[in-house]
Amino acid sequence: MIFLLVLINSPLFNIKYIDVSGNKLLSPEYVKQELNMLYNKNLLFHSIEQNLTTLRQNKYVESVTYKKKFPNKLNIILEEKVIDYYVYFNGSFYIFDSNSVLVDVLDYKEDFEILEIKGIEFSGNLNIGDQLFEDGSRELDWIKNMSSLLKLNKTNIKFDYIDLTDIYNVVIGYKNIIIKIGNNSDLRQKLNIAINTINSNEGYNKMTGYIDVRTKSHPVVSLQ
Repeated sequence: MIFLLVLINSPLFNIKYIDVSGNKLLSPEYVKQELNMLYNKNLLFHSIEQNLTTLRQNKYVESVTYKKKFPNKLNIILEEKVIDYYVYFNGSFYIFDSNSVLVDVLDYKEDFEILEIKGIEFSGNLNIGDQLFEDGSRELDWIKNMSSLLKLNKTNIKFDYIDLTDIYNVVIGYKNIIIKIGNNSDLRQKLNIAINTINSNEGYNKMTGYIDVRTKSHPVVSLQ
């Protein structure tokens, strides 16, 4: 019994390694720094939960769980909030998730691969957690559909913005190319046509003009 007590309280079970998974927005270095106090704590007896509070309060974190890997390793599993859009207003970047909920406000643009929302009335009078578009609105329907489809996009084509000035004649930007989408009927097909058109000619990436996919059977390409 004495031997067992000595063993489980020995440095053998002190946390030496922390691995981080599930993170795309937060760097492993940041997460480990937030959990720096856990190093050299006993993996068997120390209350891990009490040291996860700050990390769980991070704006980009949905949930944090962990697994102990004996004798001295802790695996941290993050579930981050999914951010898809931003609105630029008065020198600030307002970061939104796919439901148009405000996640953060930055004075610089992080290296997020997210679309800018253009063509909307925006005053900047939102608090973290507020929703930009009302439930059931056409704007919210648009960006939710776009979010789900863009997650399926495995190509190297990354769109820059979505312009909702006219909800029935929406356009999407890619570099110097305007893609005329129209309404959101058959949106997946329209996006596929646009992506395939751009990928069909390497030179298109450097051109200016538009691709009109409002009529799927007869897309119009005007690039130079």
